[in-house]
Amino acid sequence: MELGEKIKFKEYLKKKPYVNSYYSKIDKNTGYLKYDTIELEEFKEGIFCGYRTIGYRGYTTQNDYGMEYNPLENKKVALIACDTRGFYRVDTEKIIMEWLLMKCKDCGHENWSGTEFCVHCSAALYEKREIK
Repeated sequence: MELGEKIKFKEYLKKKPYVNSYYSKIDKNTGYLKYDTIELEEFKEGIFCGYRTIGYRGYTTQNDYGMEYNPLENKKVALIACDTRGFYRVDTEKIIMEWLLMKCKDCGHENWSGTEFCVHCSAALYEKREIK
């Protein structure tokens, strides 16, 4: 992926709210998930702005300066800008490149490229051509 490339996604990661009493009861071997996966009803389109590594699973400990987060599992996410309010953190495995989708001419539904018929209306995505 290149900076500025158009990307579509249907789910993203959202940071869970911090609750001290909940995090203090977490097993340090398994940890807790710091992010929730939010599924969208429709594809959202945005612009790729870079990668970031986030602490996805871990635990917290108390130190002299307050609570400290200790990651057990990191995850590489893509930062996708859809508006001016910030970035969506999208798992790199869940990104759909725009060139992977084909739009149906009849109903406008977006299908994976390589499929012969629309998933929504069953119309043929490719025109049959006679060989002369």
